[in-house]
Amino acid sequence: NKCARYWPEEGEVNEYGEWKVRALARTSTADYTLREFLLQGHRPNFSEPRRIYHYHFQ
Repeated sequence: NKCARYWPEEGEVNEYGEWKVRALARTSTADYTLREFLLQGHRPNFSEPRRIYHYHFQ
């Protein structure tokens, strides 16, 4: 079974409740796709952006 795509495409910004997710980059190989995201919350204690790396194995 495959899951539905829940992440934004490169260059897009999606909001999920109190979180904003910006897709920064995508690198594909024969075995996996690596995506880089910037995650930032709307509340002051979550306002500092964090880089998230998402490995999607084929």
